[in-house]
Amino acid sequence: MIDFHTHPVLIREFVEKVPNYERVARRVFNIGNNFQPLETFFLQMDVAGIERAVLLPIDCRRARKDAVSSNEQVAELCRLSRRFIGFASVDPL
Repeated sequence: MIDFHTHPVLIREFVEKVPNYERVARRVFNIGNNFQPLETFFLQMDVAGIERAVLLPIDCRRARKDAVSSNEQVAELCRLSRRFIGFASVDPL
């Protein structure tokens, strides 16, 4: 099974590499829970029977003055594991 709609907003390894990302993610997504290590994310996928996940970036630099996750950042996560499939985002403004 493939999860076709996943945003990497809660993955700790992603958050730690992007300056100000935690602040932006909490503001844009109203996230109150803690960020999780990649290992935990994969464990949750395993429990749900998900083999691969499509990662969707959110390029909203013009609308929100921040990119929640860029295409480049998603590509970097995809290089960490073959379980990820990268998707691209375009800021429509």
